[in-house]
Amino acid sequence: MSPDYKTVVNVGKLKFLSELKKGTGTLIANDFLKKMVEEFGKSAAKFIDFNGYPAFAHSERQLHSILAPAFSKMTDTFLMEVPVRRDWSKHEEQGENKVGWIDYCCEYRNVAFLIELKHDFISYNSGKITSKLKSKWIEADKQIKVVEKEAEKRSEWSKGVFRVSLTVAPYIVKADEENKIVWDDLHKLIREELNPKPNWIGFWKLHSGLDYEFGTNDNRLPIVAFIANVSEVTVKAKKRKSTDLE
Repeated sequence: MSPDYKTVVNVGKLKFLSELKKGTGTLIANDFLKKMVEEFGKSAAKFIDFNGYPAFAHSERQLHSILAPAFSKMTDTFLMEVPVRRDWSKHEEQGENKVGWIDYCCEYRNVAFLIELKHDFISYNSGKITSKLKSKWIEADKQIKVVEKEAEKRSEWSKGVFRVSLTVAPYIVKADEENKIVWDDLHKLIREELNPKPNWIGFWKLHSGLDYEFGTNDNRLPIVAFIANVSEVTVKAKKRKSTDLE
């Protein structure tokens, strides 16, 4: 898993690690996720400059204030809170068949991305991922698995459909430990402790001018992780007017 890096002026440093299988669709999926992290960083930096604190310091609900503008800039179109019927009949794990909502459906380069979003924090100093984050990760993975009918619908005008369980997790770091962060080792904890293992991870290391004191114990939020499980949905797609994936 060889990382890609990018620096965005006045936003910070980005790092991406992908284990997506090679193919035209997964190349587009990887590109989509990288652009998402970059636009998230730009949108969040603008919010911090204006308000003096980051929207991602709260919870999942406040993340939409950052993600929605990001998707608006990078996608062909997107929809929030998409109603779907979750069908567990084809899955070993069983749940209640009922109407629910997918957080986002994005169209990007003729490919649809169905996204289930979660938010929590990672304590860098503890060296562990909380049971709460682990539970949210498992919940998102289960929820996004059972949206085949919505995927079939989207395939009528898309060249491919991907399911994405996405957890956005800011790192809580003690101020005196911030300069000791091992940038290249951040993914190891995530890979070791989360099950199912994510197949795509992105990081945003905030520009120094965006530093923010979190809570009352001299903590900082210098890094945000974007942890994803990405899977392509195999459906019989009707051809769209546009030709091949671009």
